[in-house]
Amino acid sequence: MGSVKIMFASLGAYGHLYPMMPLAIACADASQEVVIATGKPFLARLPVPTVTEYPETLELDWAIEETRRRHPDLHGGQLSMAMFADVTAEQVTPTMITQCERIRPDLVIFEGMDTGAGVAASVLGIPAAAYAIGLASFVYSSLHLATVSYQREAWLQRDRTPPDRDGLLAAALINPAPPTLRRTDGTPAPPYPPGSLLRVRGPGFTSLWGQCRSALSRC
Repeated sequence: MGSVKIMFASLGAYGHLYPMMPLAIACADASQEVVIATGKPFLARLPVPTVTEYPETLELDWAIEETRRRHPDLHGGQLSMAMFADVTAEQVTPTMITQCERIRPDLVIFEGMDTGAGVAASVLGIPAAAYAIGLASFVYSSLHLATVSYQREAWLQRDRTPPDRDGLLAAALINPAPPTLRRTDGTPAPPYPPGSLLRVRGPGFTSLWGQCRSALSRC
């Protein structure tokens, strides 16, 4: 197998995109074909090619207000969950489907809160991995399950069945956080070894990832 075409995806915010950049650059340095789907202010300003991930109208203030309008009874963490699973995912999914159909990546690696990218990959049957950007990686299962609930039409419109599994909109979760930085609230931390892929499903995905695994080890 030659180089792997990898599409990284992230909302256009430093705290969401930048944690993935060392891996994206390392994959490009390892002769993989890398493109990043994101938004302003990062388009055409990164050391690897970029494409638009969502409409320009998607901005944080608008997303917050729209989430409050749709879910007036939600507050705090529940409101944030609805913003990512309902509002931003709804904006990201159509554009990401279009970009994936045009670019035809072999693998999508999306920032774990950017669930619309996970929906697009799932709808199109593209192998995907979610990238954990925070220490509380246990939230991703709940967030991804909520996203499937809100975005069911994306699958149904293409006569696809929405996923019904253990939560992740991906075959694996990349969790780069060292164990010493994991949560210390007294509850067991999820068994996610740092810098590794988890719950990989299927030989096809394993084969694709084998092409860029050494890049991950250098991050």
